[in-house]
Amino acid sequence: MHVRIALQAARRASTSIRAATTASLPRARCTNTISRLSRRSISTTLPRQSTPMAAQTDTAAAETAASSGVTPETLSEKLKQTIGATYVSIEDMSGGCGQAFNAIIVSPEFEKKTLLARHRLVNNALKSEIAAIHAWTPKCLTPEQWEKEKEKFGG
Repeated sequence: MHVRIALQAARRASTSIRAATTASLPRARCTNTISRLSRRSISTTLPRQSTPMAAQTDTAAAETAASSGVTPETLSEKLKQTIGATYVSIEDMSGGCGQAFNAIIVSPEFEKKTLLARHRLVNNALKSEIAAIHAWTPKCLTPEQWEKEKEKFGG
C-alpha cells in the first residue's frame, strides 16, 4: 500500500514538473529539461557498475591466447599442410594476445578461384582455429599475383 502511495505522489510530481516546464519553456527546451530531470533521479538511485581495468583485460586476453593454442606459427604450418601454401605471412594484430591476425597466403590452389572461394578454402582449412580467435583477415594470392605484389607487402 505504501509503495502505491509513493508511486502516485511521484506521478503527481512529474506531472506538475511537466506542466511548469511546458508553460515557461519553448517546446525543444521543455523535453530536454524533463529528460534531464528524469535522468538525474534515475542516476542517483541506480548503483554504478565498474568496468574492468586494462590490466585485468590484458591478463584475461593473454590467458585466452595461451589456452586457445593459436599462434602465427601453428596457423602457418596448418595452411602449408592443408592447402599447399608456398608462402604464408601471419601478423598478430592484437598486441600479443593471439586474438586478431592478418595473413598473406600464397598458394597454387587459388588459381582460377574467385576471392570468395579462396577465403572459403582457407577458412575451412582453419575452421577450429578461427573459432578460437576474434579476428581473421586473410589476403589470398596466387603465385603469379604474389610475384607482382611482393614489393608492396614487403615479402
